Amino acid sequence: MAKTHYLAGRNTLCMSADTRTPVYLTHVSSGAAMLMLEEARDRGQKAFGETCPQYLVLNSDRYMLEGKEPTKYVLNPPLRDKVDTEQLWQGLYDDVLGVVSSDHCPYRFQGQKASAEAFYEVPNGLPGVETRLMLLHHFGVATGRISLRRMVGLLAESPAKLFGLHPRKGEIRVGADADIVLFDPSRTVTIAPESCHSNTDYTPYDGIHVQGAPVMTILRGETVIENGVFKGMAGQGQFILRSAFSAS
Repeated sequence: MAKTHYLAGRNTLCMSADTRTPVYLTHVSSGAAMLMLEEARDRGQKAFGETCPQYLVLNSDRYMLEGKEPTKYVLNPPLRDKVDTEQLWQGLYDDVLGVVSSDHCPYRFQGQKASAEAFYEVPNGLPGVETRLMLLHHFGVATGRISLRRMVGLLAESPAKLFGLHPRKGEIRVGADADIVLFDPSRTVTIAPESCHSNTDYTPYDGIHVQGAPVMTILRGETVIENGVFKGMAGQGQFILRSAFSAS
């Protein structure tokens, strides 16, 4: 599977070069794939990439757990070795990778993942959008792998620019949407299913202690979450027509 994803990424970069169009590689999970992306950029291509928290925090030893536990970690691409994890962190520091997304797939363990009779029947993906900020701060900023400013860029500014939503999104400025997260870097939290809001019965980060957690989320000036309590309403979301690729 690792070879398949590598070849797909290489072919995508080749087509991008031939057509002289920007390319964005999702779910970069290995050092080899990241190196391929870096080499393309060195050749002058507008090539960008993202990774996800699971590839920065978890590794393939989760597939050695007993019983049905490994099904919790069935995703695509799969989890890699620890050496890949460290290479990805270095890639975030060096700006080879410019975005940390979530690839949020809130399947349930009981009734869905654990109920599959064969590996290929396991629903593919992990829940993770709610824990992304905390994990990136704890394992990145608090350990010195990346700066606080870099974290904000990876989660807000860079994706807003890449997907044509800047300056309305990704920056605090006059005229932009007042989308703001108030974050306490000294607050400690133990991640658990009962503290998450997705409609799932597990989190792949269950039991991980993190330093730093959000205390309030503001959407266009309205408080939607405060101290873990959802205060929003159905229908608050808005469709935003994005512009064409705008990153430099």
